[in-house]
Amino acid sequence: MLQAVVLASSVIPMWMLGSRKNLSGLLKMLLCAALLFYPALSGGTSYDLHENCFLTPLILWLMYGLERDSVPITATSVFLTLCVKEDAPVYV
Repeated sequence: MLQAVVLASSVIPMWMLGSRKNLSGLLKMLLCAALLFYPALSGGTSYDLHENCFLTPLILWLMYGLERDSVPITATSVFLTLCVKEDAPVYV
């Protein structure tokens, strides 16, 4: 259940990134739906907890922080991404 909630939370930064890029509401909704129903992401929610489920929302928050030039959002998402697993610096 936690993995599904964490994955669903990635819709928030995706929606805000779409708003920053002046995408229409329909296009933002389609992008968020594609994110939620992408088999590589949603398929892992049906079994044990895996740390990779945290990477998608954190990297989207990182992209949003960079897009807004927000040091607090960027620094927080970088720190949390680096805490997920040992190869996370590659994503940052």
